[in-house]
Amino acid sequence: MKKSVKNICQNIASMIERFGFMPNGGRIYYSKRSQPPFFASMVYDYYEATQDKEFLKEMLPIIEKELDFWVKNRSVTVVVKNKRIKLCQYRADSNVPRPEAWCRDTDLVKGLTDPSKKAKVWHEIASAAESGWDFSSRWIKEDTENKKNPWKLLNLRTTQIVPVDLNALIYNKKSASYKKKYSNFRKNFIDVFESDGGTFNDYELDTKKVRKGTFYGSTVVPLFTGCLGDDKYTDRMFDGLMEIDKKHGIFKYPFGVPTSSVLNSAQQWDFPNIWPPVSHMMIEAFSRSGSKEMQDFAFDKTQQWLSANYKLYKGCENFMWMKMDAQKGTPGAKGDFHAQLGFGWTNGAVLDLLVKYGDKMKLIQKPDVNCTNVPKDPEPEVFPPE
Repeated sequence: MKKSVKNICQNIASMIERFGFMPNGGRIYYSKRSQPPFFASMVYDYYEATQDKEFLKEMLPIIEKELDFWVKNRSVTVVVKNKRIKLCQYRADSNVPRPEAWCRDTDLVKGLTDPSKKAKVWHEIASAAESGWDFSSRWIKEDTENKKNPWKLLNLRTTQIVPVDLNALIYNKKSASYKKKYSNFRKNFIDVFESDGGTFNDYELDTKKVRKGTFYGSTVVPLFTGCLGDDKYTDRMFDGLMEIDKKHGIFKYPFGVPTSSVLNSAQQWDFPNIWPPVSHMMIEAFSRSGSKEMQDFAFDKTQQWLSANYKLYKGCENFMWMKMDAQKGTPGAKGDFHAQLGFGWTNGAVLDLLVKYGDKMKLIQKPDVNCTNVPKDPEPEVFPPE
């Protein structure tokens, strides 16, 4: 496994050397948009497991090259408390339909006649795809007059958002080049992104405010990366999440924690879907805390989610799935494609948690999962109804 991880890191490193960043996929038409920058964290985890200093020395210039890409090509200045703070956002170098979704993207704008407005929509789509959260109410301006579908992709505003999780990844404690820079960043990060009750959320450029009142799984990423560097923020975050739970009930669902508390969205990165990378980061964030209460919480959520995956596996033709419904335990729905079976990041998160907790966890009984109507046909060629 260590050799495989090293090979993956080297493969990604070769693409960063070529493009300056990790493209959204291993195909040339993805070269206009990045993946979220997890590379530094990957190298750090490999080093922690192997203590391979020579490999670390080899990778450090490439980590710096990727960081330089984000600072030079995806940065934006935010003014908070009379300070000008440079942060990063998703802002792809594309304003045309995505090659892998050309029909969908052209169909979406068929009601627009102004070419510049079409290009703007396509730019926002590509930028949201760069985030990995394609698509989510995080990136959309709510149409409050449309009660049936207030989160339409035509209203995407990805480039008006400064994402909390992206900046936590870029400026995480593990990859900070200099202690002074890290110290300055940490204070600025808190000033910009601190939201309800000590939680952290996205900053909106158009409103000049941090988002409040809504839960997104991205709120835990600062704890996952360790960029806050202080257990007191972990305590405050945990207390804040408990308050959000009282409002939205995000921890009450039988199969796990949904990635978003937004109920009336047709987008797949909203309620009721559970996404494995987000669940994994949430569990890891609290398990690393010095608080027994938070460690117990992480263990409880591990048992819940692993048991749910086992139930889904046994109930749906012995397959793992890319996303799950927090209420029903079935493969997740919504979005512009069906839930994919397989699935790499589900398998990876499950295996990692089994290694960590497998010797003490037990299978929790879950309601039966009915997969009779789960579609397994190819992706539809159009977006969900507007």
